Amino acid sequence: PLYIGEVSPREHRGTNVAKHGLFIAVGILTAISFGLPQDPPPGNKRESMDDFDLWFFRVLLGFPVLPALLQLALFLWMVPVDEASHLVQKGRVREARDLLYRTYGVQLAPTPSDHD
Repeated sequence: PLYIGEVSPREHRGTNVAKHGLFIAVGILTAISFGLPQDPPPGNKRESMDDFDLWFFRVLLGFPVLPALLQLALFLWMVPVDEASHLVQKGRVREARDLLYRTYGVQLAPTPSDHD
């Protein structure tokens, strides 16, 4: 959520951070809901494992990957920018400055290089 808050514009910051928590909660709820029909494990050593769904628990462990991939796709679609510090490391200081001004809602101040 910190990265989402850092790169989101001021007017969308709260919404984007809230969506992160919402997608996690929906993913967990969905995974648990799919686990309800699973038979409980054997209660003692005399009961057989034949009735236990040996494959279903693997599906349940892998199912949360689907909402996570959906969240990743939506995140890349909604916030398709690089982090400002990453831009500075690449030597793209002007783009990093512009990004920070847009993110924090500050008017872009003219620099001496703009008058050339």
